[in-house]
Amino acid sequence: MTKRVILLALTLLTACDSIPQDASGTVKRIQSDHVMHAGLVSGTRNPETAQLMLTKLAAQWNARVEWHTAPASIMLDKLEKGELDVVVGEFAQASPLKTDVSFSQAVAQPEPQDNKLPVLRIARAHGENRLISVTDKMVMP
Repeated sequence: MTKRVILLALTLLTACDSIPQDASGTVKRIQSDHVMHAGLVSGTRNPETAQLMLTKLAAQWNARVEWHTAPASIMLDKLEKGELDVVVGEFAQASPLKTDVSFSQAVAQPEPQDNKLPVLRIARAHGENRLISVTDKMVMP
């Protein structure tokens, strides 16, 4: 009985190391390829804070950020297809796009009272829970 309890405890401890996980293994790929593929929505005002956060995060994973710039529709399509890991842009909290991607809280500012007001956010693909968790912790005040 004691051996079973110890074995169960060790199994649970080992499993906790990998929670949360990315459905598509984004973080593991960034770490193994040493590149974070990031999109910047054309015309985004003052994206530097989010860019710096992601650059520091990539460095923690021994990676560099490779930036791509295009309109939001193209960037978010590439995010959904797995061609980008994150997208920085101005998105409203009430955006209908949040059914397609996971948006962070507002970056470097409080959430606006008007949830239809676009503000700087980091978009991540749904299911990439480790990446979502890590970037959410960076963004939270």
